[in-house]
Amino acid sequence: MKDFKCNKSDMSMESYLRGTALADQRKRRSTTYVWHDENGVLAGYVTIAISRGHVKTDPDTGESYDDPLSLLDMIARREGSRYKGAGAHVPDWVVGFAREMSEYVGCSGVMLYTNNDGVVEFYRGRGFELLGDSSRVMFCDLGPVHEGRRAA
Repeated sequence: MKDFKCNKSDMSMESYLRGTALADQRKRRSTTYVWHDENGVLAGYVTIAISRGHVKTDPDTGESYDDPLSLLDMIARREGSRYKGAGAHVPDWVVGFAREMSEYVGCSGVMLYTNNDGVVEFYRGRGFELLGDSSRVMFCDLGPVHEGRRAA
C-alpha cells in the first residue's frame, strides 16, 4: 500500500484505508473494496455507503421524495493504470452490486459526487446523469425500489 499513488492528493491510499475507511467500516457507515492487477499489485479501491436522497419525482404529484440509494463514496486507481480497463469496470460493478442489493433491502440508484469535470462523460457512458443544474452530483437510476424487492 505504501507505494500506491493516485490522483487524490489530499490523502494517501494507506492513510485512507487504515484510517477513514476502516473506522467507517467498523461503524457500519460504508464498505471499501480493493482490487488488484494481474500481478497481484494493489490497483485501486472503491467505497460504497448507503444513503437517502431526493433524486426522483413522483409522477402523480410532481413532488420529489426521499429514496434509498447507494453512494459511490470514494474511488481511486493506481497512477499509470489509466486506459487499462479496471477503472471502467468498477462503476459498472458498483451499479450491479446496487441492483443485487435492491432485491433485498431496496435501493433506487447509485449517486456520486465528482470534483472532476473530466469524468462526467465517463460516468454518463455508464448510465449516470447529472442531477438538476449541478455539475457535481450524478445519479444512475435503478428503477422503482419495489420492483426488484424479494418477499421476506
